[in-house]
Amino acid sequence: MTKTTAWLLGSILAVAGLATGFNSLYNDNSSTLKFAFITQSAFDCNNVTDVPKTECEALVALYDSTDGDNWTNNKNWKQSNEVCTWKGITCNNGSINSVRLDNNNLVGTIPAQIGNINTLRILSLYYNQLSGPIPKDIAKLEILENLNLGNNQLSGPIPKELSNLAHLQSLGLFGNKLTGGIPKELWKLTSLKNLHLTLNELWGSIPKELGNLTQLESLQLGSNNLAGTIPVELSKLSKLTQLGLYGNRLSGIIPKEFGNLIQLKYLVLSKNKLFGAIPNELGNLNQLEQLSIYENTFCGKIPESFSNLSDLSLLSLDGNQLLVEVYTDTFRKWMGDKGFKFGSQDSRLCEAYCGDNVCQASEMNKMGETTCAVDCKVVETWEPQTPTKTTGKDGLDGGKLINNK
Repeated sequence: MTKTTAWLLGSILAVAGLATGFNSLYNDNSSTLKFAFITQSAFDCNNVTDVPKTECEALVALYDSTDGDNWTNNKNWKQSNEVCTWKGITCNNGSINSVRLDNNNLVGTIPAQIGNINTLRILSLYYNQLSGPIPKDIAKLEILENLNLGNNQLSGPIPKELSNLAHLQSLGLFGNKLTGGIPKELWKLTSLKNLHLTLNELWGSIPKELGNLTQLESLQLGSNNLAGTIPVELSKLSKLTQLGLYGNRLSGIIPKEFGNLIQLKYLVLSKNKLFGAIPNELGNLNQLEQLSIYENTFCGKIPESFSNLSDLSLLSLDGNQLLVEVYTDTFRKWMGDKGFKFGSQDSRLCEAYCGDNVCQASEMNKMGETTCAVDCKVVETWEPQTPTKTTGKDGLDGGKLINNK
């Protein structure tokens, strides 16, 4: 045997041995080495047949940055050259228009390349384990209508660049670790119907500019660290059906102009530092189903105009300094029909109610700058008949609500 023949024979045997070794590893379920072997050939977006290469590359970047191999469902991702068959992807006219990967165990960060899918109308990555900042590049998705990044671990500020999304109808960033203020630039989102920023670590005041979002139907800003007063400009949101500002550090009074929000069904202002009298004008909200203002420092009478609230089924007023004085039979009948009752509690409250002046809870006989020279004594107080603890949906208040249904 010549040296050349021997060398060729040895090479053939070596290659055969290597193949046998990989077969053995595969059969022995050695996942680490199998993974290393399989990923030697990266997915090539030049071979896709149904969407532009840039859109494919954006999805591959999302997959790689969020541990796609361990998603709950990654069917066809980086396996099929037809991107529109990948789990959670829908297309229209040769472009991607929807990415929905909710509750799919995405772990990692949102890549900047996501902004390259400029035909995207829906981006929904709700209820995963995404972290890091919200990329400013999302603002390049000019026709985006629905952005839902709720219930993740995103941090940092809300990018003011999101105000460039002129077609956005729903913005859901709730349940994250976002900090900083609410960008006043969001008023530019004139098509917005739902703004949900509940359960973050946002601070500062509520921008009065939000009152320009005239298409808004649901505004949820609860469970943050917002302070200051409730902007009266919110009363211009004539299509609003849900307003949740609970669990903040808001102070001041409820603007009486809220009585103009006649489409409102849910008004939840509990667990703040609001004070003063409950506006009689709230009795104009004849579609109201939930009213929760518990754990503030409201004082004075329960407005008898509440008897106009025929649809009201959930009411929470406890934890305030409200009085039950001599009410009309009509109001007492309304309370009875709703399953509420008057009762006596050993609670020392100021019996006085000084007209339209706001009362300061720290001194119950002080109404703004007007002092009421009236003694405080034990008086009849309001209490629910069957208080329950209820968790509302869509970020609505879950507290001590009265359910008489």
